[in-house]
Amino acid sequence: LKQTWKNCRNPKIMLLVPLTVFNGVEQAFVIGIFTKSFVACGLGVSQIGFVCTAFGISDAICSLVFGPLIKLFGRMPLFVFGAVNNMLMIVTLMIWPLNPADKAILYVAATVWGMADGVWNTQINGFWVALVGRQSLDLAFTNYRFWESIGLAAGFAMSRLFSVEAVLLILFCLLLLGMVGYCAIEAYDDVSVGLHSFSTSHTSSFLSLDELC
Repeated sequence: LKQTWKNCRNPKIMLLVPLTVFNGVEQAFVIGIFTKSFVACGLGVSQIGFVCTAFGISDAICSLVFGPLIKLFGRMPLFVFGAVNNMLMIVTLMIWPLNPADKAILYVAATVWGMADGVWNTQINGFWVALVGRQSLDLAFTNYRFWESIGLAAGFAMSRLFSVEAVLLILFCLLLLGMVGYCAIEAYDDVSVGLHSFSTSHTSSFLSLDELC
């Protein structure tokens, strides 16, 4: 725990915290609110297992597929894919009037949410390793699980304290904040690499001029 708080001095780690907390909150939402307030109310308790199966299968398949895809397309497209899917489902659940006749919508929502969860469960974890360093795998996993657990606890608490609409709004804002933080990390890394390349090239030019003189 001491090392976890010590890492909070790193700005890039703090920028990743909101998205990691969101990862926990969105899982708590699926378990504690989506199943009760949408599936049970709309389709009946007997359908919860089937809808959760759709979520789980989608999550598992995407978790397997996204590993190789990051090598082809990089991290950014996968994070954007997960964020867009989650935002679409959050907005859908906010504006959609629950109707038992719209059974397919609940299955689609569970499947698409599972796809997004597959991104978060694999890529955020890997991003923590990239930030903390492969030489400190235990510390990276500890940080990831700590903040994810904070999100889970907060999500279950919100399911008891707030309305469904309020929780969905909090989820949307937290995801938006998390993606801003993630993009800031990527932008910082790109700028750092660019400045390093610029500095290296100019240093080489000066050395060449010195040799000519």
